[in-house]
Amino acid sequence: LMASPASHGLFSAAVSLSGSPNLTMTGETAEANSRPMVVALSCSTSPQNDTAGLECMLGRTAEELLAACPTAGLFSENGLNALPDCAEWCLGPGRGLAHMPGIMVVDGVTVVATVEQALSSGLVDVPIVLQTQAQEPDLGPAEDDSNMTHLQFAGRLSKAFTKWPAIRVEQLLDMYAPELEVSPQKAYETVVADIRVVCGNKWLAEAAARSSQRRSVAYWTVVTATPSHRIFIYDDLGSAFSGHFLDLLSLFGTQSGDSLETGCCMGASWEECDPLPRCNRERAEDGTWRWFAEREQDVQGTRTMRSWVVELARTGREDGWGAVSYTHLTLPTKRIV
Repeated sequence: LMASPASHGLFSAAVSLSGSPNLTMTGETAEANSRPMVVALSCSTSPQNDTAGLECMLGRTAEELLAACPTAGLFSENGLNALPDCAEWCLGPGRGLAHMPGIMVVDGVTVVATVEQALSSGLVDVPIVLQTQAQEPDLGPAEDDSNMTHLQFAGRLSKAFTKWPAIRVEQLLDMYAPELEVSPQKAYETVVADIRVVCGNKWLAEAAARSSQRRSVAYWTVVTATPSHRIFIYDDLGSAFSGHFLDLLSLFGTQSGDSLETGCCMGASWEECDPLPRCNRERAEDGTWRWFAEREQDVQGTRTMRSWVVELARTGREDGWGAVSYTHLTLPTKRIV
């Protein structure tokens, strides 16, 4: 929406939660990547006739379209929740989140610029909050490092950053020492969050601030709030840290499984639960599953999220909630919610 001229006047402020800073691709690239799907559906025309090809595609069923969609290579975001060296073998618990589709094509009509270009040019000039979670991969990590020793984790980082000799393991261990003291898993997830999402969103906020054409404020926030106890949303590892999606759950007050008005399913898989959503769960002492029960810490998270969103909607500002303001480019020290 921030990269589309058609959005002018439709909203007065914008919030990006865990947004991918490089999710765009050119129309030419998208067309080339999608060509095998067109051919598989026998909708390719020679010489190329876009109108006939479009009518052919529109005539296919949803099942036919899904069957023709390539399993790899159409859009590639390999290792979204992984360290840089992650290959197929290490896409463990978070396999379902490891390959994410590119969702914005710069076609020059609806979407006319990349996110960075749109923000720096003031294409849609409204206040924006660029928010990420401190441990984004916690919803579905690509590997489980929780049982590693500190020495083993140091070796894991060394292997991951072999191609970048300027990045010293000693420096990383020092930077992420507070997280490592809690758990190697928390340190791994924080490193991945920073290189995949957090730093990119900070860069976007800076890009907006550099623009002489943009008048509205841009905020950058990193949420460090955690659930009061382990919550199971995506897989059976559960989320104990500040993982992807938790800020949205807090905003709508839907951490608790019984908060969904339409009900939810306690089944063992999403497929088993379909069409109902799978409950947000916790594991009881006897090993059985039950609804996630909110505690005061979770309720306070909901209050905080709702307070700053209302403040942004009411005043166009988010001051006082731990956000870094990039109204002027003065690169302050990172502050956190």
